[in-house]
Amino acid sequence: MPQPNDFQTILPLTILTVWACALLLADLFIPKGKKWITAFLTAAGLAVTLGFTLAQIGSNLSAVCLASRWPLATSNAWASNAANTTPSCFSASSA
Repeated sequence: MPQPNDFQTILPLTILTVWACALLLADLFIPKGKKWITAFLTAAGLAVTLGFTLAQIGSNLSAVCLASRWPLATSNAWASNAANTTPSCFSASSA
């Protein structure tokens, strides 16, 4: 089960992606003479994303599990013991 830190780590990227999609749709309805609005909204979205990114400085968050032999191991010995192995980046309760 994903932990809250997983989502907090990817939050700036998620905000940027959703904002970009919303701007693409909004740009369809903005008249040619007022395209500066799209530029302003783009800058605002980048500023919000930068704020969320800077807020994570100094935190020890990771959205990547770097436990040994998980999930990139390819040996048959590992595969035979996979059912009995819990990666160290997951707690026993979330496995």
